[in-house]
Amino acid sequence: MTPQALTTFLQQNIPLVTAMDIQVTTCDNEQVCLFAPLSPNRNDKQTAFGGSIAAIATICGWSWMFLHFQHLFPNSDIVIQNSNIRYIAPIYGDFTVKCFCKDNTQTQAVIQSCQQYGKGSMTLEIGCYYQDKLCATLEGKFYVVCKTKSV
Repeated sequence: MTPQALTTFLQQNIPLVTAMDIQVTTCDNEQVCLFAPLSPNRNDKQTAFGGSIAAIATICGWSWMFLHFQHLFPNSDIVIQNSNIRYIAPIYGDFTVKCFCKDNTQTQAVIQSCQQYGKGSMTLEIGCYYQDKLCATLEGKFYVVCKTKSV
């Protein structure tokens, strides 16, 4: 899937993506990167709003899961069970959000669990960057939930 195709998919299925003007810049086997302009995501201090940061990071992790598992389990839902966000520094302008998984064994474990039990989970770490500086991290536990058990 191309970055433009994923952006369009997200805009059509998650209305918040359009309101926040999120654009996918990279989506491949290794990572998903999103771009977010400050203007629709700012607070009264003219920095990125914490709720926007959390939402965009969640969308980034969801997108990573979608790209890696939707084709294997097309009759499934991808959901986040829980997350923890850490705000490190203010974001003063447009920013990027990146999700990648270094551990291929987690991906394989999700596939095996979905095949055996109809669901599988993994924890992803998502970073929010302003001018290449890490400003926030979100750790989230995402699930693939199959509507019909795959074999």
